[in-house]
Amino acid sequence: MHRMYCKHHSYRFVSVRIFLCVIALLCLSQTFSASAEEQKPRLTYFVITQQARPFQMDGEPSDGQGVVSDLVAEVLSKADIVWKVEALPFRRMIRKMEQTRDGQWIALGSPAWSGIQSERLSATPVSYAHHVALVSKSVEDASFDIFQLSQFKSKNAVLLFGFDYPGLDRFLNQHQMTTQYAKSYDSAFRLVRRDHQHSIFIEMESRIDYNLKQLNTPKTQFYRIDMSSVIPDYSIHLAYSPGLDEDIVALLDAEILRLKASGQLRNIIARYQ
Repeated sequence: MHRMYCKHHSYRFVSVRIFLCVIALLCLSQTFSASAEEQKPRLTYFVITQQARPFQMDGEPSDGQGVVSDLVAEVLSKADIVWKVEALPFRRMIRKMEQTRDGQWIALGSPAWSGIQSERLSATPVSYAHHVALVSKSVEDASFDIFQLSQFKSKNAVLLFGFDYPGLDRFLNQHQMTTQYAKSYDSAFRLVRRDHQHSIFIEMESRIDYNLKQLNTPKTQFYRIDMSSVIPDYSIHLAYSPGLDEDIVALLDAEILRLKASGQLRNIIARYQ
């Protein structure tokens, strides 16, 4: 009886030891896992609120969050980089980027833009920009030949608040045009329709098309005039912070090139056309 009790007690003792060992291994595994996660590169991805669609939309990038945001989600997941989204109005975003020049972030950029958005760019473009002017088809001024840019003299140029349009300032000054800033695409379209005799909305064509579609506004309500002689077409890239680690830049550039070569980048762009 005593021998059986000792044997049973021994089994319980061994079981407890095994259980404690398993718990210890699990804790150790979680510690290593947490440590490995902490050692991964960490990035901030800056998103412009409201105005950058279809390139960027507010919220966590995933399928359906914009051309560049979908690309970023794909690139960063393949590169095994921990990242977060910071969505800000355009001017606040620029200030934050300037304040964190030595930080680890990526954003929307172009060689045609001024300041920090053009200083350090991805080797491969992710899209291209082409600008047009929209004029309401309600215009009734027979002397206004909308397809002649020289006829824009003394008209009102509607622009999106906070954005730069390379080469446009000179054109506006030469043609003595006034400017009016809209904070949304809906406001811009309404301004052109309401003041159809004088107002012209000048903007990137892909953004116009996307927002007309989202607002269920027929394209047929407007005439469209090519502005490439004023604002030359340009490439759109990822902008890298000046302090972004060179190894991360090399990883991101390689992933963007892979997506372009495989046709995945073209498929991402097609979602928003």
